[in-house]
Amino acid sequence: MRFFSSLGVLSLLFVATLAGEGLNIPDKFHTVEFTHFWPVDEVNEYINEIAEANPDQVQVIPTRWTRELRPINAVKISSDMFANRPVVFIEAGLRPRDWAAHMVAIRVMHEFFSHYYNYLDVLEEIDIVIMPVSNPDGYEFSRNQDRGWTKNRQLNVGSDCVGVSVYHNFEPGFYVTPDPCEGHFSGPSAMSEQESRAVNHILGRFNVIAYFSLQAGGARANYGNNILYPFGHTYTVPDNEHDLFVFGDALSHAFTQAGGRRFSVGPAHNVWYDPHGNSLDHAAQVMNITFPFTIEMPYFGEHGYDIVEAEIEPLVESTLPGFIFIVNFFAGRIF
Repeated sequence: MRFFSSLGVLSLLFVATLAGEGLNIPDKFHTVEFTHFWPVDEVNEYINEIAEANPDQVQVIPTRWTRELRPINAVKISSDMFANRPVVFIEAGLRPRDWAAHMVAIRVMHEFFSHYYNYLDVLEEIDIVIMPVSNPDGYEFSRNQDRGWTKNRQLNVGSDCVGVSVYHNFEPGFYVTPDPCEGHFSGPSAMSEQESRAVNHILGRFNVIAYFSLQAGGARANYGNNILYPFGHTYTVPDNEHDLFVFGDALSHAFTQAGGRRFSVGPAHNVWYDPHGNSLDHAAQVMNITFPFTIEMPYFGEHGYDIVEAEIEPLVESTLPGFIFIVNFFAGRIF
């Protein structure tokens, strides 16, 4: 059930979401709803209680703390916490307005909690690490103050304007943008922000073989439905571009067969208009991750990213089989 053959057995992956024994789920989380946007506190309560009830299978990793003293949590899902297995790392929300990305990550995490024992064959080969809210301060500000907010809530020396675009704070192609009041202000230096350091911490701490940064659409002419691989900040591609494209194309088919929209596949520089300092290129060029991708969700609303509550459940259910395909694929690879 791996790679090329996996397209013929997507129906088997769908079955995994319908039945199967899960972890010890606290009573309050027996019914989990994807009809509202979860605040950070709800996400953290959920993962902490699941981890407390299942310490041998789930670990919460507080990678860093934000300026507003929120933990940037990652969740490790494993069948053996002491094994040094390859890791598939899924991260969501460097751009905090991308609520669709957060909800997809939470739904994927819930799938592995609620049907854990369906995935034992996968978890004997790989571990799964999910960072559902990589910019929690910015996400809460987007939820409560400014829907289109793109930065964290870091104070900027010499300016009354708050926030750094974590999306532009990674190393490759980094340069200091001049105006702290702009939504794409990149910060005083590469990797200056706790949020970018949190992502880097996971990339460096574990044997990460694949990194998926989840985003929404909505960047000017680029309105989502993209599976992107490096590079964004330069018009070149990695040496393994063929493998990246073939995998991305198979993943696109997995999304489509699940009833979702067709995703385009290609290097990020084909679609990104403002690619400096992005995490995708950082994973590939600095951290030497073999399979790094950015997945841009389908567009919603006027700006591409402004999804409404009624659209959450159709999105998360139609994209879930693609992520089941991802973990099955990497569990079957030989590294």
